[in-house]
Amino acid sequence: MKKLFFFILSLCSVLFGSDPYALSLKDVRPTMDKMFTYHVENKAFTPLIVKRSLKIYLEQFDPDRIYLLKSEVEPYLGITPKEINGVIAEFQKDAFPTYWNLNFTIEKAIQRAQKIRHEQIERLIGEGSEGFNISVPVAYSSFPADEKELKERIYGRLVLEVRAHLRGRSDKAISPQLIQKILNHRAKKTMAFEQKYLGGTEHQLTLHMLKAMAKSLDAHTGYY
Repeated sequence: MKKLFFFILSLCSVLFGSDPYALSLKDVRPTMDKMFTYHVENKAFTPLIVKRSLKIYLEQFDPDRIYLLKSEVEPYLGITPKEINGVIAEFQKDAFPTYWNLNFTIEKAIQRAQKIRHEQIERLIGEGSEGFNISVPVAYSSFPADEKELKERIYGRLVLEVRAHLRGRSDKAISPQLIQKILNHRAKKTMAFEQKYLGGTEHQLTLHMLKAMAKSLDAHTGYY
């Protein structure tokens, strides 16, 4: 038990530390194999771990369902037994094309979202205070069916972000300059998050994979 504690502590310092060293895809299998030796329930890279890790990878990136479309996540959430066996075989060879493809899908989703945000910011500024009278869901249980729905979700998120900064103000205090200032401030945080997935470096992919795979070992996380 003490060995497991120190191993997890060491792994966390690599996965979540502020000064991580460069990770390689060849680090994935030995790291997971080491975790399997300490884990009570999961002793190998099983089909269940594959399904969980792909879902968690998606959840880590887009928990609010404001980037990816339903058609883009279905190949990963609905992965077939044959495809799962392929992922396991690739894992044994230190190859991870399925995760590469998933991250590439995420990169494209980020680029699309950035373009949409720019358009919707202009829309919100143009509508002024009237744009804040709409009802906006704070959460979504499913991914958007198409790009039109995605645009409305991104617009709604912008509205919520501005509203959060305008608490205590009257509608008269809203101006195009203020809206732009608020969203520019929020954009810095958003872009910092997105940058972690852009570029497609081996280190980034390995980091995201290990986070998802490590979390998938916990039967109590609810990812099935």
